[in-house]
Amino acid sequence: MTLTPFIDLSLAETLAFYNDLYALHSQRHPFPYAQECLLYALYRQASQGDCCKAAPSKKNRVDFHKHAVWKALKGMPCAEAELLFKHQLSYLHQQLTELTEP
Repeated sequence: MTLTPFIDLSLAETLAFYNDLYALHSQRHPFPYAQECLLYALYRQASQGDCCKAAPSKKNRVDFHKHAVWKALKGMPCAEAELLFKHQLSYLHQQLTELTEP
């Protein structure tokens, strides 16, 4: 899959594809942690703008890291974050496809 189909999708449709990909892939292999955090942060930046929420407890490592990555995107325009979200998802989809092909 190339980036072009993702560009034509709305942010909500792209998120639905991500959720399907996550559900499908995580049944067989651990989902790439860094990609999970980055995609979360890019989606939040694209849909909500800068993070203004308090950080979750460090006890919840995954949520804490996702929040930290989103916070690091401060100032990034929503449209740029959406484009990067779609690009990263396309890249991840390609990687996972290559990983699972015989």
